[in-house]
Amino acid sequence: GRAQIGESAKLRLDFYGNSLGIIIENPVYGVGTGGFAKAYVAKAGPAAFVYTDNPHNEYLLLAVQLGLMGPLLLGALFVVAWKAAARLSPRDQHLLRALVVAMAGGCLFNSFLYDFTEGLFFAWAAGVLCSGLSGNVDKKTRPLQAA
Repeated sequence: GRAQIGESAKLRLDFYGNSLGIIIENPVYGVGTGGFAKAYVAKAGPAAFVYTDNPHNEYLLLAVQLGLMGPLLLGALFVVAWKAAARLSPRDQHLLRALVVAMAGGCLFNSFLYDFTEGLFFAWAAGVLCSGLSGNVDKKTRPLQAA
């Protein structure tokens, strides 16, 4: 009921607050990949209501582990995917951009790339949608033909 919803929100705010504290202490290099849980226990202290292995926010998780460059690079990945969509068919363009919006928004409230299924789905779906794109190939040259 209502009490559970309030407790869940309180826990997430606790996760976010402690994560921001860790980021403030380690803004450049973070605490290292896989170091969130240990850093969280140290930051939250013995009085913590609950310990967590992720803050339920992908941007905070990356910032804690990799420093502020982590979420910036994730944002860059989303921008590259968004721009690549412009080179797709209208249907695939909408699908890829919807995927980017869903992932970017979902990462605000969950650690989507940390969670195996969502991260795998993003990589798979983006790969399938972009599979028809070619690189910077000079269209005037022909591939070598077998004799």
